[in-house]
Amino acid sequence: MAGPLPALSPRASKVLDLSEKLVFPLSKQGDPAEGKKIFQTVCFACHTVGQGVRVGPDLAGITKRQSREWIHKFVTNSAKFIASGDKDAKAIFEEFKKFPMPPQALSAAKIDSIIAYLESVGGVARAGGGVDKTRPEGDPGLGVELFQGTRRLTNGGPSCISCHGMKHPSIMGGGTMAVDLTMVYDRLGGAGIKGILSSPPFPLMKKAYEGRPITPDEISALQAFLFDAYQQAKKSKGGAGIGWQYGLILLLGGLLGLVVLLLLFGALWRDRKPGLVNQKIYDRQLGAADIAD
Repeated sequence: MAGPLPALSPRASKVLDLSEKLVFPLSKQGDPAEGKKIFQTVCFACHTVGQGVRVGPDLAGITKRQSREWIHKFVTNSAKFIASGDKDAKAIFEEFKKFPMPPQALSAAKIDSIIAYLESVGGVARAGGGVDKTRPEGDPGLGVELFQGTRRLTNGGPSCISCHGMKHPSIMGGGTMAVDLTMVYDRLGGAGIKGILSSPPFPLMKKAYEGRPITPDEISALQAFLFDAYQQAKKSKGGAGIGWQYGLILLLGGLLGLVVLLLLFGALWRDRKPGLVNQKIYDRQLGAADIAD
């Protein structure tokens, strides 16, 4: 009966290990086909693969520039990763106007599939693209109505003002749950806004419009309105403070309210009995006392 095989020398083990890798290559993590679907649903609004910068960087070749662990951390929670002090994460945050990538509720397996898809596409990131600040097509007047909810969205989604504020003569107030959108066109441009409205990457926004997408015509109108707001904000020193038109509306509204209150108080005062009631009762009592004497 044969005894156990002799132990291999370190050199022989290394040669055997290399031959196994050549004959039986290590299986890659993730499914590129699934990764493509996830990318087109979750990532496409802000990123391209080899077509240039959009809202965020071009992701072509990212797997050659960063480790799998790095990509997992950034995708899962970029803000936390940036706060940890990672130099590359901080550099991306600064380069893209401190517009953070929202946390993505993706499992490790799904992130691996996205990585597999990016590896399958390959290519080199383009320096072109970027924020397109040209005037978009669309009706800004319709965009105002859709933004503040005076006209309902076709598919019943919530109006923008439910969560966002805006410094614009046509907008009074606004939500504080999400960022102010006065200068959003400067940060994202037309393509970025269209991408986000078409396929919301933010968890709360994604949930709000799930099954109730914004139509292409409505997106065009909102783009035009946000461009108009951006242009007006530039004229009023980058949107700092309240525009003079908005301030004038508040002033006139306050004066009108004061006039209405004065008229109301005047009408109430007119029906008021002249003199003091207690004084008249006192005078009558004195008169009665004099007669009795």
